[in-house]
Amino acid sequence: MTETESLRQLLDKRGVEWEARDGKTIRNTYWDDLGGRRWGYASDESESFKDRQLFLIRGRMDMSPEQAVEATLGRGTCRMELIYDSIYKCSECLGYVDVEDNDGEPNIWDCEDRAVFPNFCPVCGRKVVE
Repeated sequence: MTETESLRQLLDKRGVEWEARDGKTIRNTYWDDLGGRRWGYASDESESFKDRQLFLIRGRMDMSPEQAVEATLGRGTCRMELIYDSIYKCSECLGYVDVEDNDGEPNIWDCEDRAVFPNFCPVCGRKVVE
């Protein structure tokens, strides 16, 4: 699978509409992020020279398709399922999070010393939703 095919598959998986403008060796993909900004990803997939760039109106960055999707659309969301006692499992990465230490005290506190549940999965970085 080429870089462009991988990017387009990731965008499809997220339900994002994209536009293709492909040349002989340069393949361009365009989509809008959640803030309405237009992004483009150009990939030179010729055998002699491989290059890829994510660009907005100004500036370019060399990154993978996965990084391009995360940079423009975020990491996505997950749910935390209570498995046992204080141990939760992420619905996406299947990582485990123990929200209490060995004494049964919460591991995460806000600035006013109140116990809180994590807003983001510490394993995959996705936003935790209820």
